[in-house]
Amino acid sequence: MKRINVLIAAWLLLALSSGIAHAQYILRYKFVKGAKWVYQTHMQVQTGLPGEPPGQGMFTVHGDGDTTITIARILSNGDARIYATTPNFLLQGSTAPAARNVKTTYFTMSPNGRMSAVKLPVSPKGSPFMVSAINPDALSTDSLLLPVRKVKQGDSWSLEEPNPIRNSPPWRITTKFTKLLGTSKNPVAVLTSLYNIPISAKVNDPSGVGPGMTANGKMIIHRTTFFSVREGKMLKTVISGTGKIHVGPYGNRKPARTPMEVVITTQVIMQLTKG
Repeated sequence: MKRINVLIAAWLLLALSSGIAHAQYILRYKFVKGAKWVYQTHMQVQTGLPGEPPGQGMFTVHGDGDTTITIARILSNGDARIYATTPNFLLQGSTAPAARNVKTTYFTMSPNGRMSAVKLPVSPKGSPFMVSAINPDALSTDSLLLPVRKVKQGDSWSLEEPNPIRNSPPWRITTKFTKLLGTSKNPVAVLTSLYNIPISAKVNDPSGVGPGMTANGKMIIHRTTFFSVREGKMLKTVISGTGKIHVGPYGNRKPARTPMEVVITTQVIMQLTKG
């Protein structure tokens, strides 16, 4: 009798786990006015020349601290007005943030993660090339984009999104619902994403003094995200990426910039600690 009871219990556990694994979920952010999601954050971007270790020969930018996402307002269509503060970025070897660093970004986000009406954290002293190169209307790829349909473990979906770098080809993002963790009452979806990012941009110097710049190359970024289905928020995300970009001048204005090939690596880890 004991053996039969054990077999029945094992069968029930298997059936329940199989049901959870094959259940379908609608993955959506759930916004609450006034809520604050605080993430312990590590961010690092290293650039270098081919043949040299990343970060050698050029510079490293990094930030460690808390990123705070504040839900300021809920719109009638379910979107949220949000502002986000991020850790100050430091240059390699520095103990103080760059003077021109501004760390607050304002944007509107839909429940599936699409961003719009973005106001970038750029100060008047910021790089004119960076200001003119970034398209704030195409920054949805900076967030976790969720599928528009119900999905279950094992499902994949692909999206093509505008490139945040002006005049560059669209991004291709492929995401898979890799694993289901947690319980049936509080499931956590593990989503793995691959970002294929072509870069082909030509940027004018807004001051009209120096020559313009061209950038051509590609970045490949891998992202693993743990998303709480019931709470509708990201619990943790780990991002790593590598790329090689050829940067050169165009136009006849002086001073000319020497063409070079730049190797880029990036790492981001965000872990929810409050909210």
